[in-house]
Parts: sequence; structure tokens; C-alpha cells
Amino acid sequence: MFTVKPAIDLLTETAVADLRLFMARQAQFNGAAIWFITRKLGACVARAGLFDPLQNGAAGGVADGRAKLAVIAPVFAPQSLLQRIPTVLALKTFEISQQSAAVNETYETGAISERLARLARGCAGQNQGSDAQHSGECNTELVLPPAPLPVAWAGITPPFRGWQQTGIVAAASLLTVAREGSAQVARLLPEQPGSAITEKIRAQVWGAQVLPGVPAGAAFALTAMGFLSDTAADAVVTLYSAPGWVRLQTESGAVLIRNNAL
Repeated sequence: MFTVKPAIDLLTETAVADLRLFMARQAQFNGAAIWFITRKLGACVARAGLFDPLQNGAAGGVADGRAKLAVIAPVFAPQSLLQRIPTVLALKTFEISQQSAAVNETYETGAISERLARLARGCAGQNQGSDAQHSGECNTELVLPPAPLPVAWAGITPPFRGWQQTGIVAAASLLTVAREGSAQVARLLPEQPGSAITEKIRAQVWGAQVLPGVPAGAAFALTAMGFLSDTAADAVVTLYSAPGWVRLQTESGAVLIRNNAL
């Protein structure tokens, strides 16, 4: 029997490149899985703000029938009940085709990366070829792996409604927290630390609260994932909250902090 493989059309070559970069940055945290969530946004959904994590706190301005892909990656996540490190997730969104598959699954990072690399190579080859040899637009359809990869950190889906803006924070202060935290981790780690010592120090440094509900690890995540850089030191980061969650939003992406007591 012929089976249609679920796929997500990223629409542009730029989006393919941006998703590859996001996943390359995530790879430094040894994340085995990446979380894909798609939503189609009609006018009534946009007015109700049902998917506001994708729209800087409000879903207004989304065209009728437009679809979005939320890509979520763990930066910090406890591996056991004994670990005290907070759950910090990076979120980046993409506009996708309305015909894209409806998805709310985690997939193996390597499998997605390989598929994106093939798309990028195909686009590069098409751009280098002549019009006679390569007709049509660049293929941007990401065929999803045949099976998801369940992971504990994705056990609770971030809310798609109920976010309330709670304040703003200077980007410069978060950049300072990230730099000082990285220096402190490097200072505290012995020359050949075991995994237990490494996790203990990471939890100690990045789990420290810098704002209510916001650990230092959230500032590190913003910089490590490319959502905040020294060139944006004069900018501000907007804070949102929802039951059990806090979100730090920038123009490039967001960081979600989950209350691990959930």
C-alpha cells in the first residue's frame, strides 16, 4: 500500500538555512531530539491569540489560513528527578505551507539534520546550474522521519494561550549574566571533571535565579542559540508568563523556562 510521508514545506531556501543553523547551535548541547509543532492560523484563531508564543505575545496580524512551525530544542533539561537544573527550551518559528503535515512530535536530531542538508545541497546545485538544466523552484519540503523519538523533556507542551506580558529586561544585563556564568563554570570545573561534577556545577551556576522564575541559564540560552548578541546590547527582551512557564522573547526567537514542579 502506498503511504504518503508527512512533510513540512519551509517555503524558502533561507528558511532551510535558518533551521540548519538553529540545529547546529543546538547540537552543542548534545540534544538527541528536536520538537516540531505545527499550527494553522485562521482569522478567529489569530484574534483569540491561541498561538501567541509565535507572535511576540499576540497572534494578531497573521493572515487567514497561514501556518506556522515551532521548533523547540532543549538547552538545559534534568535527566533525572535528582538533578536540580531547570528546564530551558529554545523556540524558533517558521512560516510554512498550509499543506504541511500537522505535527506535534519529537524527532531524532541527526535524522532531521541529514534531511535539511540534502535540501540545502539540492538548492545549491540548482542555483549553480543553468536554467535549461534546472527548471522550477528550489525544493524546500522537509520529509519527516518515519517515527518520532520520545523524550522526557517534551512531556509537557508549552501553552498556546494565556501568556501575559510581565515586563522587559535590558539585553545588556542578560548578556552580562551569560558571560559571567560561562566564566564561572570554566573556573569551577576541574581539569578532568566527571559527568556528575559537571552537571552539579552547571546546575549551580545556570540554575541561579536572576529574575523571578528566570534562571541564569535562560540568559545563556539566548546567547548560545543566537537570539541575543553583543550587537543587540541596547535592545530589550520582553518577559511573558503563563501557568508553570516563563518566556523571554526577542526578535530572533524565544527561550521558555518550565517550572519543573509541574
